[in-house]
Amino acid sequence: MRISFDSVSEIYDETRKLPEDVGRRLIQTLGEELRSSRSILDAGVGTGRFANPLQDLGFKVVGIDISRKMLCKAQEKGAANLMQVDTSFLPFRDKVFDAVICVHLLHLIKEWKETLQEICRVTKDFMFSLHYVQRNPIRDAYKQMLIKHGYGSKRPGKSEQEIAGIVPPFRSVFVA
Repeated sequence: MRISFDSVSEIYDETRKLPEDVGRRLIQTLGEELRSSRSILDAGVGTGRFANPLQDLGFKVVGIDISRKMLCKAQEKGAANLMQVDTSFLPFRDKVFDAVICVHLLHLIKEWKETLQEICRVTKDFMFSLHYVQRNPIRDAYKQMLIKHGYGSKRPGKSEQEIAGIVPPFRSVFVA
């Protein structure tokens, strides 16, 4: 099962905006954490929300996504090195990337273990994943509304929080 965001590509950025100061701190922290890395794979690049600023900081970023329309949005915004790829079968040599960033991806993939194995296979150093540690009452209310109207809120894969419980992170960094 693959979940493509083609149908929401036009509104995706509007619905995922971080406050400007938080976004700036997040990119600054990413840049600092990745400073020893030159080549970065952005697995699930989407509209390039992280790839573009990282490229602006001088990183060589390759962005992959299953959604063609999301990739088109990323390209319109200036992202380079984009490929339509299924993350469970990465077409790269072993250890070709210094680091991988994976933001809100694994919960969308039933074969999350295969994707995680592939990410580890192509990465020399480490994987950087973003997750929220604070409860979000709006998100919680939305999930309850879905359940109330007969729509399951369960995703096919594992969230970043669930994966952190299975494979504890080497290090966590609080951003904002």
